[in-house]
Amino acid sequence: MPGVIIPEKIPFGDRDAPPPPSRPPGRGWMAVVLALLAVVGCGGLAVFMRSSQRPPPSVEVEPEPAQTNTVVAPVFTQEVGVIAGTPPEPDIDPGTLLLDRERAEDRLGDFLEKKQELDRSGVLEWGGQDYATVLAVSKSADQAFMKEEYVAAVSAYEEAIARSDTLIVRIPEALTDLMEEGEAALAQTKGELAGRKFQAALDIDPALKSASAGLKRSRTIEQVASLMKSGTAYEDSAQHALALTDFQEAALLDPLYSDAVGAVTRVSERIREAEFRQLMTAALRAIEKEELVTGEAILKEAESFYPKSEEVADARFRIAEAWRLMRIRDLFELARAAETAEQWKQAYEKYNETLEIDPHIAEAVAGKERTENRIRLVGQMKYYLDHRDALNTENTRAHSTMVLQEAKDLGGEESQWSRDVAAFEEAVRAATTPVPMVITSDGMTSVDVYRVGRFGTFESKDLSLLPGTYTVVGHRKGYKDVRLEIKVVPGSAIVQTTVSCQDRI
Repeated sequence: MPGVIIPEKIPFGDRDAPPPPSRPPGRGWMAVVLALLAVVGCGGLAVFMRSSQRPPPSVEVEPEPAQTNTVVAPVFTQEVGVIAGTPPEPDIDPGTLLLDRERAEDRLGDFLEKKQELDRSGVLEWGGQDYATVLAVSKSADQAFMKEEYVAAVSAYEEAIARSDTLIVRIPEALTDLMEEGEAALAQTKGELAGRKFQAALDIDPALKSASAGLKRSRTIEQVASLMKSGTAYEDSAQHALALTDFQEAALLDPLYSDAVGAVTRVSERIREAEFRQLMTAALRAIEKEELVTGEAILKEAESFYPKSEEVADARFRIAEAWRLMRIRDLFELARAAETAEQWKQAYEKYNETLEIDPHIAEAVAGKERTENRIRLVGQMKYYLDHRDALNTENTRAHSTMVLQEAKDLGGEESQWSRDVAAFEEAVRAATTPVPMVITSDGMTSVDVYRVGRFGTFESKDLSLLPGTYTVVGHRKGYKDVRLEIKVVPGSAIVQTTVSCQDRI
């Protein structure tokens, strides 16, 4: 009608334009909404102001033929500030449209988070038709969004979210199924299928060690199957060495493949049995020739194949007595020769070896004890002779005296032993013989000898002290104390020292 202001529709972008870039839902659109609401408010204000200038309803205004009073409200878009309008589409509220779009974007963001969680869980491998339905519903939501049918888009996105949640709940169950399917594929030597299943399981739980192991096995399972086939062919033709090579390589590639491990055990046993028979034949021949050392060595090797074999036990019994007596005789001769040469450690070792063969030989027991004591006493005497200062304490003097008495009781006419005992006896005698000591003072200084006694004041004091280091302290009222360290050396004729406090405080 003439004189009526008709507001133009505010467009929200080209329907055929590509969809907006993905962004977190609800972020960045509030400013757009406020700006567009402001534009709509300004347009409405203009319409209101123009309408207030109309003539009263009872007055009809006839427009001039060449003119029109129709006023078109200004339209603002993102690209153009003012565009002359076209007739608006009815019942479209820009504010509501913006809010619907924001809700659709929020639902889109929520769906994308769910989809990312499913994708990280390898859903393509286990989602099946349910995941295909989720994708189809989300695609219909995307199409509605691109057509600006936001209410429909929100509904479709929410359906896609609900279906995604149902799949997410199934993830633990899917993990169990994937592991079972992967193991089944390995059992059927289907490496590619097993690899997909285990990889999907790792997508769900990257720390699952059994899935990592399964994925590793899937890469070699087909090669393992090929080796098993060739190994079986060799085994059937009695080429056991070649069969074992293939079976071992298969077991090395996949230690968890039980058929390969079993084949290695089976073929190895056949080879081991053949080698055992050859060794037993050689051992029996050596025994017949009385080559006992050779026969024992061969039996030992044969025993490594079958440690509890009755055949080995029977053959060993036949040479046991001859070997035992021969070995004992040889060891006794070596032990006696070592004792004569005063090589105590070597003699001890030979007696000990004899007792390892037969622990009930009395002569070997006595010889071991005798040489063991000599080794111990020689070591103790040598230590004290090399560290004579160690003899100058109360404890070590007592111990050294005990060592000397034990060495004398052991006796022996050996030249080196006698010289060692004599030298040690002299050292002990010196360490246990007191040395005379004379302390002079000024008659006013009180003298103390630590670990000996307090002697008060004197001008001269005679003492008899065992070798060692002594601390002598002088005290005098009004004077600084005097402290001396006196070393009494074994064998000294006399030790003299003076203690007198001279420095006033």
